[in-house]
Parts: sequence; structure tokens; C-alpha cells
Amino acid sequence: MPADSESIVKINRDCWIETYPNPEYWVYKEDIIKKFEKLNEMIEKVKNNIILNNSWKFVAVDNQEIIWYAITGLIDNRNLLKAMYIKKEYQWKWVWKLLMEEVFNFNKWNLLFLTVAVYNDKAI
Repeated sequence: MPADSESIVKINRDCWIETYPNPEYWVYKEDIIKKFEKLNEMIEKVKNNIILNNSWKFVAVDNQEIIWYAITGLIDNRNLLKAMYIKKEYQWKWVWKLLMEEVFNFNKWNLLFLTVAVYNDKAI
């Protein structure tokens, strides 16, 4: 839903700041923060993407707050998990497993492709 765009961008930002800084791979926290400086522009971009793009979006809500989101789609005839982020305080509660089952069931997929940063041990 376009109304979810702000929460999606904020979860994305927080997860990036928490997960991706890694000087060994030339990824610095300051650069990530800078990437998200234009928050309103990013929210609009996500809104437009949700409306126009041929993808499926999933969100999970707890206490009227989005805690997880995933975006999937079909690219080059392959089922692709384009993005999946979960708020830090929910990451080790196995919420993601239940939600990914919903993604697979909705799409009736037996196989799903995704890419992750080589040093993102939590995702691997």
C-alpha cells in the first residue's frame, strides 16, 4: 500500500545502518546515512514503485506498526526476493520464517532467488 511507504523506508534505513557498514568492503555508516538524507524523496519513490511496479508487497504489523516487509517479483522468468527487512527487535523472534511462508504460499513458488551482501551473516 502506498500509505506504508514511510514505514518501509524507515525500516530499510534502520536495517541498512545496523547491518551494512563494513570498512573491509568500503561501506561506511556515514555513506549509508547520507544515502537516506532525502527521506521524503525516497518515500515518494517507494510510493510510486508500489503503485506502478509489477511486484508483490508484503508487510507484517504489530501494535499498528509495520515491523517487516518484503517485495517479490518475477524477473527474467525467475522468482526474485527483491527486498526483505525486519525491525531489529523482531529479527531473532522467527517472525520472518512465518512471513516467508506466506510469501511462498501466495506466489505458489517452489524456488526463490535472492542476493545478499557477502558479509551479511544474518541473511546467509
